[in-house]
Amino acid sequence: MGFLGGVNLALVAAHAVGSCSSATRPRSAAALLCRAFRTVAEWSWPSPLRLNGPTSSDNAALAVKPWDAAADRAAVMPILTPVHPCANSTHGISWGSRRILLREFASAAALSQRALAHGSNDGDDGDGRSAWDSLMAPSDFFTRYASYVALDASAPSRDALDAWSGLVAARLRLLVAALQHMDEACPWPDAVSAGQRVSFFVGVQGTKLALASELAGAVGRFAAALARERKPGWNLRAVAFARDELAAAYPEITLSRERDVVSSSKEDDGLSAGKRSRVGDVAL
Repeated sequence: MGFLGGVNLALVAAHAVGSCSSATRPRSAAALLCRAFRTVAEWSWPSPLRLNGPTSSDNAALAVKPWDAAADRAAVMPILTPVHPCANSTHGISWGSRRILLREFASAAALSQRALAHGSNDGDDGDGRSAWDSLMAPSDFFTRYASYVALDASAPSRDALDAWSGLVAARLRLLVAALQHMDEACPWPDAVSAGQRVSFFVGVQGTKLALASELAGAVGRFAAALARERKPGWNLRAVAFARDELAAAYPEITLSRERDVVSSSKEDDGLSAGKRSRVGDVAL
């Protein structure tokens, strides 16, 4: 969905250890975590982050050539794999998702640095502990944005729904990219299941009316990208919501003033069109 995955984070952690001398190497998991956050936040992107440099022993006879910055000008946050042929492991990151990542990593670096400075431990109830609590707190995604797109995928059977929702999830970054011009568009990384429907959410910094006016075209282009693999009975519906409308339409999302908790296990058999806003309601 345009963010970092496990391989990317492992490479960042390895770089955080390998790029410093034995005297400055992180001595604890907490210190390593802090350094990894700072590495991402302070790196001079789009210069590639890599564990080792190119070597003269690279086998030029291999069919796959190593990553080359000139040939991959679209890479905005390249993190290179360490073995030949080295490759960019972050192709899905866009300018918009990079902006979100750098903001979040900078915040995480500041919080973890504050916790380390106060020597947080099991008996610490001061600023160090509160900093770790803030760092580990649930995301405020469902209260952060002014408007949201709810994208519902449905299918006639469980197996079909699994296949269809997996395809939608794999392509969701295309919809996010189509909405990036609205200042910021950010997807929620987890699908939310309710009966024979799986929902995906994208937060947008813009009014509901502005989002609704963009939705038909953006979702139409997104659906076109799925058309070749889409099967009969696989339905897709997108609805624009203001922040305070979302909880009534999707009771499986529990909203509070400070944070959200999403439960993908709660079944919802009472979600009807009557609960939804009609503005920006697009069925494809």
